[in-house]
Amino acid sequence: MTDEERLAILGADTVAKIRERVKLAPEPSDELVEELRRIMTRPAGPVPKARPAPTREQAIRAAAEALLDAVAERASRTPREAAEAAWYPGHRLGSVEAVEAEIFRRRRQPEP
Repeated sequence: MTDEERLAILGADTVAKIRERVKLAPEPSDELVEELRRIMTRPAGPVPKARPAPTREQAIRAAAEALLDAVAERASRTPREAAEAAWYPGHRLGSVEAVEAEIFRRRRQPEP
């Protein structure tokens, strides 16, 4: 997802709020950064020798962008789509309709 697509889905205020919260987060430990670097650079196996691992800053930025993408994807779903994606047999709310009602409540939208 490009920055422009994220901005179009979430809006400038939401993106700014997310970036501010990321700035407020404590500095990640070296161990966490190494783990994120491994995940971001080798999700399916070893990295070819010719490709260097990202820097600490690049790894942190990639993690923040992944978070923005996930939030944008979630926000782009209708409450029904989100409820269907979230519901599973044995869900504590009991039904897709109950999950959908909770999503409406959290988004503060009137139910149809």
